[in-house]
Amino acid sequence: MEIVKISPRGFCHGVVNAWKKVLETLNCNKDKKIYMLGLFVHNHRMIEQVMTENLVILDDTNMSSYDLVKNLVCKPGEIIILSAHGTDKRVINLAINKGLEIVDTTCEYVYKTHNIIKAGLTAKKTIIFLGVKNHPETLSILSLSKDIIPIYSYDELNNLTAYFDKDVLVTNQTTFSIYDLEAHYKFIKEHFNHFELANDICTATQERQEALINLNKKLDKLIVVGDLKSNNSKQLLKLGKLKKISASFLVNSIEDLKKIKFKFNDVVGITAGASTPTIVTNEIVNYLQEYKWN
Repeated sequence: MEIVKISPRGFCHGVVNAWKKVLETLNCNKDKKIYMLGLFVHNHRMIEQVMTENLVILDDTNMSSYDLVKNLVCKPGEIIILSAHGTDKRVINLAINKGLEIVDTTCEYVYKTHNIIKAGLTAKKTIIFLGVKNHPETLSILSLSKDIIPIYSYDELNNLTAYFDKDVLVTNQTTFSIYDLEAHYKFIKEHFNHFELANDICTATQERQEALINLNKKLDKLIVVGDLKSNNSKQLLKLGKLKKISASFLVNSIEDLKKIKFKFNDVVGITAGASTPTIVTNEIVNYLQEYKWN
């Protein structure tokens, strides 16, 4: 088996900053109750590493972030850690009104998108946002204004005929697919008369996707190491399938990898999402290097 390590892999700058903030908060406040609103990054291995007796994860798919905080029984001075994906301003204000101390791990690239949208709204532009439905980054973006128009799939662009002659600003989730963005842009250029395109794919997502797109080596299998909740990891998986790699898999542990059968002469590519710890990727690589043939 030949293993092709596709670089870059491992943590992006935003994840590193969020990780440092979380560790510092936990280390400096061991005598306080600390709440984490959702997963601060989408990787369960990282969450497991920060779990302490005084940390409570608020993550319920049946409840909104607002309701989670609204129903929270807490004391003034306790701490709430906000996700790197961004948080609805109403939720932040609610937490402040409850007396909670805010630790905001929002990625600078997400805030950059927020600022671009705010400037567009001030300029009276129609804002079209390309993102993943119900993703925390999308929810934080939509909380900026009820006038933002979310688009969750290419087909939904056909519903925007009323805006073809409007002055529009098109922006996107930081972990959007390069291929999908190109397809959306093509439609917009063909149908809209007045538009500004603000490509907000973050550097880490762009670099990892381009590394896979530009890979000249023919792969029999692609292994994307990342959490099932990680959108940038799922986009790498999608790109693998678009490149017609015959077998592409998203794994987050050795147990996931054990479900895949490899051949002696397989050429296997390894990449990883921006929130995947290097130790997890190394475990996957080591397993493949020592693969036991039946």
